[in-house]
This record gives sequence, structure tokens and C-alpha cells, in this order.
Amino acid sequence: MVVPVGRVGCPEPNNSCLMSAGHILVEQMLLDERGHQLSPELTEIQVIHKKHLLEKAKKLLEKIPLSYTQGDENFSFCTRYTNLILVSANHFKKWSENEFIQVGVIHEQYLKKTHNILKHIKFNKIFHWCHQSRLVPHMVMVSGVPGVGKTMLMEKIVYDWVKGDHHQKFSFVFFFKFWELNRLDDVSLETLILHQYPYLEEQLGNILQDPKKILFIFDGLDESRHRMDFTSCDFCFNPKQSGNSGQIVLSLLRKSLLNGCSILMTSRPTRLAYFDCNVFQRIVEIVGFFPEERWMYLEKIFPIHELAEKAFNYVKQNEAFLHKDDAQKILQSIGWMAEHGVMNLRTTFDDRDLDSFHVDSKSELLSSFLIKSEEPETYSFIHPIVQEFFSALVHYNDYSAEKLKRSLEEAKSYTDGRGEIFLRFLCGLSDSSTRSILTGYLDAKAAQASKDVITWLKNLVPEVEKLIESKNKRHLLRIFYYVYEARNADVVLELLKFQRRLDLSDVDMSSEDCTVLAFILKACKNIELDFSRCSLDAEGFARFAPSLHNLQKLRRWNASSFFYTAKTNGRLLVPCMLGLYLLQR
Repeated sequence: MVVPVGRVGCPEPNNSCLMSAGHILVEQMLLDERGHQLSPELTEIQVIHKKHLLEKAKKLLEKIPLSYTQGDENFSFCTRYTNLILVSANHFKKWSENEFIQVGVIHEQYLKKTHNILKHIKFNKIFHWCHQSRLVPHMVMVSGVPGVGKTMLMEKIVYDWVKGDHHQKFSFVFFFKFWELNRLDDVSLETLILHQYPYLEEQLGNILQDPKKILFIFDGLDESRHRMDFTSCDFCFNPKQSGNSGQIVLSLLRKSLLNGCSILMTSRPTRLAYFDCNVFQRIVEIVGFFPEERWMYLEKIFPIHELAEKAFNYVKQNEAFLHKDDAQKILQSIGWMAEHGVMNLRTTFDDRDLDSFHVDSKSELLSSFLIKSEEPETYSFIHPIVQEFFSALVHYNDYSAEKLKRSLEEAKSYTDGRGEIFLRFLCGLSDSSTRSILTGYLDAKAAQASKDVITWLKNLVPEVEKLIESKNKRHLLRIFYYVYEARNADVVLELLKFQRRLDLSDVDMSSEDCTVLAFILKACKNIELDFSRCSLDAEGFARFAPSLHNLQKLRRWNASSFFYTAKTNGRLLVPCMLGLYLLQR
């Protein structure tokens, strides 16, 4: 975990506070190392429980595409896991864009601040003393975008507990996934636990008598069909009282049920924007890998150095993917299922979904893109971004003018940004050079699908005019991303044909934003750009600097702020490039 170094609205600590914190820290260290003394009966059932969880952890090895080599020790859970960046977070109301996009900006910002603002705390200290809240947290929320590693982190925590490495202050750990809880009707806490851990029946009453020794892990709040209504008074007050799974979880959070237990929960950030997060004493967000850990992760997956290096370069350069020799039909069926999932915020599918979309579960190609899980049997794409890609690709390998038009408008209408990546992929596939990589997988009318997408882009002219007039700069950049993905200079000219000035002042520009802006400036000459009080670093400026020659005028440039940014990065690239530019003007 990574937390800010400095104070966060907390009073100055006095000597008694420091002594108290030190005492608690020592106590926590001893508990995490040795655990609690248990009765012989509870010790025996704990051993059985840990053995069961260890067997489930071993099954995680199979959660890779079936086309991969099985039984290879290089894919074991304990050797494959790589530490992620976890940061303190409590800004969910700002998550209005697609989470994949938003996290890219945040990740970049954190990397820039790493050396002088952030410090590292390992994930195994997630239940240790929190300097911000000045207590040992019992309720912890872990937030992160789909596919960033929330579930894997939870499984790693369970694995470490089972092996006796960390979190030994908990005598029992119970792990639940919200999408599995959705299948249950009204249940009590006892039946909820016994549904997944039936061997605990004889000792469950004794286990629940000491809540402070229990950790509940609930994974995937965003997949729960129950609304967590904190204004409700409809709580459960004892482990035998029935309610829906949402009520049970809420009762645990509000301490009306098993007061003193600890809860670790995961969610996508957008769901937390509508959730009362004050109940959590610590909120962290998984941002991803630092560059060196990204390389470490790929080395663990690819035992051959050359393959790892090639994969790393693909990730770094955001290259296209997919090069297989098989049926268009399976790509169509999983494509429509993928699109249904994107539009309805679903990442998990069952046999009924496969039947509904005519997906052949026995296809060898299917196993390259979907992961099959047991108990109950479900399917998910190997990564949510793969699901996003197939949801767009299907419109080019199973073209329907009506479906394409409907999907374009539906995706654009969502205010939570769920259609944003889908639209970018759709626009990217409109480029013939990109589609050439996929020759053999596309519909004969794929070129017509491309024309439809380009027409849709050109019809955004009135919206672009309104955005420029209203100074909605981030939304304007979003449309620029569509055009950039399409690599179509004619669309740029069409969208900006009546514009002579672009105002991007006061915008925090990521490096990707700068790449997109460079494309726009290169295609559109004689534009006046207002870039005052804009925040970007040397790398970002370097990306769009070559396009500055096309500008009619560059307004209100704040050179000192750029110099400061470059200096903190240990580089003098920005002021040098700025000087060259001004001399050439």
C-alpha cells in the first residue's frame, strides 16, 4: 500500500499518543505472527478450514485459458503474484469517466509523485495501525478498475493467512463473492457461512462467539444485485436472523451483527460514488504496477526472457492484439455476449448466457478468451479489456447497420462512461490499416461498418461546437480520442472546420492526452491554442511539441511552471523545447 507522507488533517501527536500507538503496533505484530490461543476443538476445525481454503487456492492455477500449458510450476499462485501499487483514496465522486481511462491518468500522476510524496507499505499491513484515522482499522475497502487485481489480492491475503505468513490475528477467514451471493434467497449469517463451508456446522456457534478473531472478505460490491441502503433500519441482530445477502453484509458493516469482526471488501470506484464510505476506516485503491514490477510480472508469466521482453514492449506501446486461425462464428457469438456485458456492467456469465448467445462451450478457440470457474460454473473473459475489444469487433465481423447505430447511440448515452472504451475500439477498427491485421475474421461488409462509424463521428460537429462554446474541455478531449483512434484527418477537419480557437486552459494533461492533441494539431492548421495554466510534464510536452508549428498562435504560455515540472523530473527538456519553439516563431 502507498499512503501520503505528511499529515492529513490530523492533530499533532503528543508523547502519550505515540506511546499508545507504539504499544498497539507491538501488540499487532505479535498477534500477526503468533495468532490467538484456541481451544482444542477450534484448533482442529481451524486446521480443516485452512486445508479447505488451500485446496481452493490450488484451483486458482486453473484460472487461465485452457490453451495455456497446464501443470507448469511457473504458473503457481505463490510464484506468479506481484505486488501492486495501493494508494489511499477517497475521491470516488469524481469518477465520471470510464474507469479504465480514469485509472490511467491517476496511475500516471502517482508515478510522477512517487519519489517525493508517497511511501510504500506492504499489502499485508492493510489491517495495521492507520496514521490517517489514528486507529487499527476493522473495516477496509479496496477499490480498483475491472481486471486490475482486486480478486487476486483478496485470494493472496487468504493464501497468506492459510500458510501462516500474515494476518494471523484472525482465527477464521471467510471469503465470499457478491455475484455468488446473488444466487441465494433469504439467508441468515449462519446459513450464509455454512452454504460455502458446511464442515463448520458443529463449531460455528463457538466461532461466532468471538467476532474480533473473524475476518469476512466480500469481493465485488459492484456485482451485488442488492442496494446497500445505509438509511434503512432493517438490520439483522443475530447470526440466525434471516434477510437477503445485502442486509447481512450491511448489518455486519453497521455492527448490529457480530460487532468487533473485521471486513475487507472490494469494489469498482464508480459503485462507491453511490455508497456511504464513511463506514470504512481505511480506503485504498489498486492503481497497478510500477514499471519495474510490471516487468517482474511479465517475467513470471513468460519464462523465456525474449517472450517477456516482447510482451513488455507490447504493453508499453499499447499494441493491437489477436492473431488466431479459427472460426468467425465463435467470435460473433462471444462478441454479442461481450457487448451485452459491457452495456449492462456484467463481467461474469453462466451457461444460460452462453446458450442465449449461441456460444459453443466446446470450441477450442473459446478457451483462448474465456476463463471457466467452478462452484458454480461461470465464465469470464481473460481480462475486461478483452471483453471491451470483442464487443466492438463483433460489429465488424457480424455487421448490421441497425445494431451498429443503436450500439453507438446507447454507448454514448451512458453518463457513467461504461461505453467509452467500446467506442474507442469501434473507432479504432474503422481504420483500414488496423483492420488489415484481422483479415479473415471480418464480415464482407466490414468496410461499410467503418463508413458508418466515420459518418457517426462527422455528425458530432454540432456537439463539438457546443462543447467548445461551453468550455467542457474534458468531454471535448473524449471526442478527440475517438478521432485519434480512427486515425482520420478528414474527420478532424470536419469537426473543427468552423473553429479557429481551442481553449484547453487549466486542464491536467496526461501523456496520452498530449499524444491525442498532437494528432489533432497536425491535421488542423492555423488553430489558436490557449494552453495557459495547463498541467503537464516534459514527456507530455515532447509528444505534442512537433505539432506546434501548425498553430496560428499559442496563447498565455506559463514557462515557469513547465520549468518547475521538468526540474522535479530531473529533466530540462521542456524549457529547451519551448525556447526552440519561440525562436522559430
